Amino acid sequence: MISPDLASDNRIDEKPLPERTFADVAITDLHGISAALGDSGADVAGLVTALFGGWGDGTFGDTPPTTSKADVTDDNSPFEYSVVFGEGRREVRVGCQPQGSVRPTDPSSSWVAGWRTLQDLQGIGLADLTAAQRVREVFEPRAESAMYGMGLAAALRRGGPPLIKVYFDPTAAGPGHSRALIAEAMARLGLTEGWEWLSDNVLDRVETGFSVFALDLNGGEHARVKIYTTGDFADVPTVEALTSPLPGCVPGRAARFCADLLGPDIRFDRRPPMVCWSFTSATPAHPTEATLYLPIRCYVRDDAAALRRVQRLLPAGQSAEFATAVAAIARRDLAAGTGLIAWAARKLASGDPDNLTLYLSVEGYSAGPINPTKGD
Repeated sequence: MISPDLASDNRIDEKPLPERTFADVAITDLHGISAALGDSGADVAGLVTALFGGWGDGTFGDTPPTTSKADVTDDNSPFEYSVVFGEGRREVRVGCQPQGSVRPTDPSSSWVAGWRTLQDLQGIGLADLTAAQRVREVFEPRAESAMYGMGLAAALRRGGPPLIKVYFDPTAAGPGHSRALIAEAMARLGLTEGWEWLSDNVLDRVETGFSVFALDLNGGEHARVKIYTTGDFADVPTVEALTSPLPGCVPGRAARFCADLLGPDIRFDRRPPMVCWSFTSATPAHPTEATLYLPIRCYVRDDAAALRRVQRLLPAGQSAEFATAVAAIARRDLAAGTGLIAWAARKLASGDPDNLTLYLSVEGYSAGPINPTKGD
């Protein structure tokens, strides 16, 4: 989950993964997660090979391979996983920061590697780059303060092609230019009216920053354009007020999600939530979705507590599946630290499926510390 590096956490130093390749670790972990969810039909190896490109042959080694100023992953491992649970639905995803040929990867080399991968994905029919090409020059990294260059992700689909997504850096020209860059990108995509809605109803009401500008690469009028916002969202009422203008927003859904996962009196004093606003050319005047992302790892004692909290939000069968998925990739005792279960997300509009998305870290280099002041 890409977010600004707002917290200077002390990590638990651990031995890195054995000298296995990035691709091998990802393939093994994704097979384990998929099996836990009862779905092993996707071509995991083929997808990872295509998404990682040549850098998948690299090994973890002793030093994180990226100098990213954002949490593309919590410990600067170059990839992460997520799982989606909904009514009759389970989906496994993998996200990554493309790596350059020389360590450490910086935003510019990640950008070059990412575009090489995108063109390869287009060549095998997995990505429509029409929208991405329209905004390419807008988000090309050119400031020393640029955060990460590019991110890529794929949702595994049994019996069908994966959904590929690209994540661009709004700080490509420096943090002070983020709003102008996103406005320009929205105009190039024919979504000026939607940008005006977001400006009037959200950005001009709450001091807001930007962490991601993302595109679905499946083409068509329902392919989403997503803007991830963050800021001084100190408490639940602020989050509720921020999201309430969304057409179809269910009153109280954001507050209930915060309370159910993190407790009724939660204050976001370590790391704020993020809100993702989704637009499509089919409905250009306003967002069609808003998704609230909560950094659960910052507000629990350890990952054992995080697992228990997540399980309370899931039906019994899915609760057991998630526990099995976590066990499949855990490389330490869950009670020894935080960060393996990093983020949780839920959509807020009445027409949206009540899915729960959980983000899982590789922890290739370290784990987060126990939070002794946080409850169970």
